[in-house]
Formats: sequence, structure tokens, C-alpha cells
Amino acid sequence: MSRWFGRDTPVHDSSTGTWRGANGVFAGRGRLPWVALTVLIGVAWVALWWNAHGGFRVTAAEHNANVCRAESVGGNPQLRNYGAWPLCTERLARQVRRNPVALSVGSGCDSTFELDLLRRYPTAQVHVFDPTITLDRFHHCLRQSAVALRMETRLPGTFWPVGLGTHNAVTRFYRSRNPKVGSMTTEQLRGVNASGALDALVLEYDTLVAMLRVQRVDVLKMDIEGAEFAVIRSWCQRRPTVLPDQLLVEYHERLMERLSFTRRDSDACLQRLGYHKVVEMLPRKEEVLYVRRRWW
Repeated sequence: MSRWFGRDTPVHDSSTGTWRGANGVFAGRGRLPWVALTVLIGVAWVALWWNAHGGFRVTAAEHNANVCRAESVGGNPQLRNYGAWPLCTERLARQVRRNPVALSVGSGCDSTFELDLLRRYPTAQVHVFDPTITLDRFHHCLRQSAVALRMETRLPGTFWPVGLGTHNAVTRFYRSRNPKVGSMTTEQLRGVNASGALDALVLEYDTLVAMLRVQRVDVLKMDIEGAEFAVIRSWCQRRPTVLPDQLLVEYHERLMERLSFTRRDSDACLQRLGYHKVVEMLPRKEEVLYVRRRWW
């Protein structure tokens, strides 16, 4: 019997259709070992494919040297954490030494995210934008959010009564027919009151960044009631000078009546700009977290 690395190599007996080794017959009919090997290889391949595309999915951000682990930031504990957003806090913590910059567009009357961000990263520059509320209203909402978080009221870097759009222009915002909904939108969503409108200034993303005189943006939170689709599409048509490292978007696709640029188009656009989707809470919630690739 032949030898291979000091062990008896199995030999096939064609007369009986069996495989024999040092310990006698151990495998049944002729091609069974090769069939078993083929099956094992197939199972291994399927497992690898499933790991890459299916249930054991690992986002590309987790393959980076800078592993991204998202956790909930902000939210009102008395309202089941309404207003919370996913954020890669470990990633942001590495940027604390250089005072991370966060832009929050469309804060409404909930500043728990901004306050929690400042509590975690006291040196952060947090700029809030909302054209649908006044400065006095913003301060009132800020105090309410601080009470909900049981922390002292701390004013973020600046409050700007302007919005985010695709052009620098005065834009019409519409109120909801539901009096319990305080947010306003530039898009014709279902349920808006066309007669209850407000004209306010919106600026391009590049204009906002230039106005702040910042060289980088670590976090951009975008809750702009349907206008997110047009803004993201404009980014792929004309790439912004300073892309945010982490992009938090609340999608309002379910409320849109006419939508030529869908959430799937948005994902594809952001992927071309170098983003990975790290957290997607749809359909239970509408918030999505994207993180830019880092090749180091």
C-alpha cells in the first residue's frame, strides 16, 4: 500500500467498489468520497456568499481599520426615545482632539441629539439649522430637551434660521393639515396644507460649509421632510467640496406623492460618493446612517 506523509493512502478496489486503508474497508461505493468533497465545497461556497450578501452581513465599514460601531444618541426618554439617531460614536471619539464639527439641519423642537452630542464631546462644534422656527422658539425647545435629558441647558455652537436645499434661494414651506405635526416641508407631501405656507431661505450644502468657515464636517444630520432626495441627487450631479464623514438621513419616501429619485437611487448615489450604509432602521423607523470609507 502506498505511503503519503507517513500515512496509508486509501486505495480503491475496483472489483468490490470499496476503498481500503490500513484499518480495512472504510468507505462505500467508488465515488462517494469525491461526491462528499464536492458537497462540502458547495456548502462552504454558499456559506461564504451568504456571509457577504445575506443574513450574516458585515458592512464594509466594519472591514475598515477604523471599525464603526453605531449607538443611539439623543432621544427623549419620556417619549420612547423619540429624537434619537444612530451614530458611530467610537469613530467620532477619535476626532475629539481636533474639535469635531456637526451640522444638524431641520432640528424642529427636539434638540436632544445635539445636547447629547455636546455632553459626550464637550469640544464639538454643533451648528443647528431650521428656517421654520424662530430663535426664541429654538431656545424654548432647547430648554425642554435639556429637562428631558436631565442636563443643564447648553447652547450649541450657533443657530441659523436657514434650511438646506439644492440652490441658494427663498423657498416655500408648507404646514401639515394635522395640527399635532409641527414640522414643515418644501415638498408637496401627502397631508400638507397648501394655504398654510411660509417663505424662508435655503442654502446649498457648500454654501453652509463656506458660511461656517470649516475645513471638514464630521457629522451631518439631515431631517428636511422630503427634500433629502433632491439634495442627495444634487450631490451626485455636483460633488460637494467637503463631504461629511458621517451622514444621518431621515427618509420620508412613504409620504411622497411623486418621486422620480427613490431611496434606492439615493443609496446608489451615496455609494458612488464613497459611503457605506452602516445602520438602516427602515421600515420601523426612517433614519439611516452612512459612513465614508477610510482606506488606512
